[in-house]
Parts: sequence; C-alpha cells; structure tokens
Amino acid sequence: MHWQSDKQQTFTAKDVLAFASSKGWIFTDSSYFTSLEVKRWVNTGSDVFPLSYDGFHASVSGVNNMKNLDFPRWIYSDCTVFSFKTGWVVYEPGTENSTEVNGFVLLSQDGKEMSVYQLWGE
Repeated sequence: MHWQSDKQQTFTAKDVLAFASSKGWIFTDSSYFTSLEVKRWVNTGSDVFPLSYDGFHASVSGVNNMKNLDFPRWIYSDCTVFSFKTGWVVYEPGTENSTEVNGFVLLSQDGKEMSVYQLWGE
C-alpha cells in the first residue's frame, strides 16, 4: 500500500511506530537509505521493494528474485525502512527457514510518502 501527500511531514516516524504498535507489530530495526541506494532496487526493469521469502535485502543491486516483483516501489527519495515482527511467519518455500520480521514501512525523508509491505506464508 502506498500513500502520498502534498504536505511535508504528513507521515512521521513517531506516527508509524505508534500505529504499528497499536496493531501488535513489534518494532525491530530501522535503516536509512539514500535515493541512489533506493534507485538500485530494480528487478527485470521494475522498481521493487527488495522483499522475498528470505527477508528484506537492501544491499542487493539489480535483484533477481521473482517474489519481490509482488512489491512495487513508489518512493525514489532518501527514506527510512522500518522493520517489524507482525505476529505472522514467513517460510522460504521448500525449507524450514522462517522469519517473523516480515512487515516493513518505507517512509520518505520529507514525510510526503509512505509505503507498507508485508509478506507471510510460503
């Protein structure tokens, strides 16, 4: 899901964390990314949020995992990714490998854009 506003700081880290907590999501980490780093999150010519069954992989450039094509990316500016345990579990297909950190919020630095991503199951 993606939201966009004309007003700066419409979406804030404080509000993201408070809302996620109210829904039972447990904050685990946050990471800041420059627009140059974010623009590398591309798969087969599509702008993606690099999330797949084995988690979020921001360092991957030109990612080639068909699952992350299910997670389009709309934010191109400097941003922060917030990671959460959602109460759901995701398994890598065909393995016993799993993670509970499968909810993510991508928040633009100016607070004008916010995207939410979640993956569960296998």
